[in-house]
Amino acid sequence: MTGSRCAAYASTAAEGKATWPGRKQVFRRRDGARRLARDILTVEGDTQPGEPLLRLVMQAGRRVQAPPTLNQVREQVRTGMAQLPESLRGLEPSARYPVEVASALRDLSREADRAVAAGSARAGG
Repeated sequence: MTGSRCAAYASTAAEGKATWPGRKQVFRRRDGARRLARDILTVEGDTQPGEPLLRLVMQAGRRVQAPPTLNQVREQVRTGMAQLPESLRGLEPSARYPVEVASALRDLSREADRAVAAGSARAGG
């Protein structure tokens, strides 16, 4: 990534929270029983194992397809709940769902941090 493109990204971190730079994609991995196993957060264009979750829904201020019907939403929720691991199905989950950050996104974040630091040093701050 060139320095000029990297400088357009910002990355911040606070306790318990991180803002990752750039456009992203999330890939969902499943176990042998087709239950949700983990998500991988990465940059757009980086391919990871699993099903890509983010898709285009708006373009030029307009929906790219009709919204789902109420019955379709009900079925999506029913299917999604059935795919949750047992430990996450209760009102008070006994486990955390694992989300990992791919090395491509970590690399971009480090580049953005270096670019911001270099810009601050040049500006005297």
